[in-house]
Amino acid sequence: MSFAPLTKLRHYYLLSLLHSIEFYQTLFYLDVFIVEGLTELYLIKNIQNELPFANNYFVANGKFRIPFLIDLFSSLCETVHCFFDTDFKTNKISFSSNLTNFIIERYKNDVAVNLYRIPKDIESFLEIDEKTAIAKISNIENVSNEFYNSFLSRYKEYLCLSFIDSDDGSREKIIKLFRDIKPNTQFDNFD
Repeated sequence: MSFAPLTKLRHYYLLSLLHSIEFYQTLFYLDVFIVEGLTELYLIKNIQNELPFANNYFVANGKFRIPFLIDLFSSLCETVHCFFDTDFKTNKISFSSNLTNFIIERYKNDVAVNLYRIPKDIESFLEIDEKTAIAKISNIENVSNEFYNSFLSRYKEYLCLSFIDSDDGSREKIIKLFRDIKPNTQFDNFD
């Protein structure tokens, strides 16, 4: 739990996590599927019938919580699956990409932990033109920069969902990630 210093905030986070309905529901399953955020949750729930996993999802609400949640659920469940985007960008180093590397290295030899990761962010992977998608969702022909920024700050997780609902190629791309790729390998060959 090193992502949070030993403070009241950490104490309250643990209390709210351990007393949540989502946590107790997870204890009834042998497997748990941790997703980084709502975008990943909505995508997976949209293709649930195509997946070989139980529908027991736990939203991490941030990549920085994933190592703690993997360790916690590894001690309680038989298998832990985790789906996240790597946020790797060419020639750029970021906290998110360093955290991704940490997660990959930490769990690469753990047979009870299956990491499913996309080599970049999901929007880039699906080749989503965000302005066009926002215009389509909101029925506004010319999206202003102010509306665009406001939409992304409030509803970004719905962009991918609306895109795979309306574009069969994108839906198939997401399904293929889980159907064809073994866990703990990066989704490099997705064409």
